[in-house]
Amino acid sequence: MLEELTEFAALARTHFPGMVCSEFLGNSLVSGQCYSHNGRQVRHESITDLSYKSGEFDAIVHNDVLEHVFDYRRALAETARVLRPGGVTLFTTPLFVYQAGNVLRGAPQKDGSIEHYLPPEYHGDPWRPEGVYTFHYFGCDLLTDIRDAGYSDAAIGVNYEPIAGFTSNNHPSETEGRMLPIVLAAWK
Repeated sequence: MLEELTEFAALARTHFPGMVCSEFLGNSLVSGQCYSHNGRQVRHESITDLSYKSGEFDAIVHNDVLEHVFDYRRALAETARVLRPGGVTLFTTPLFVYQAGNVLRGAPQKDGSIEHYLPPEYHGDPWRPEGVYTFHYFGCDLLTDIRDAGYSDAAIGVNYEPIAGFTSNNHPSETEGRMLPIVLAAWK
């Protein structure tokens, strides 16, 4: 799981004790190494450069990560690489289902700054008070990108459960839509 310090990861570990968890702690760190972060040792992994062997996992889970990764196609290829045949990746990301194409909101520059093509948008991140930059608004083309990255199939699911409070992703912009809580699955 590309998440370690959340309540979700703690709950998942109680059901799957052999699960490997990690966090992205920064561009200058080495994937697969543990670093001290907020008083505890945390395994660092970059979704675009995973340290795991090819075919090592049956499943990969990541939540609201892909929209923050400039080279998301490489991230998709990396998650496909570390899966065994028949393995699955389950993930969430904002998906604008009425939008065919993906929208690139900005691009990193050599000096570390970001060139903004649209007004900058930062999503909340409990480990970075400033939030994390949103590079992409994904449309339905994301399904093609997933298949092109080495997956045999992909599907969109909706985790809509009003009693549990799952009715919207609570996107900060009313004009961009209170999107349904989308879950994507990709099979190798």
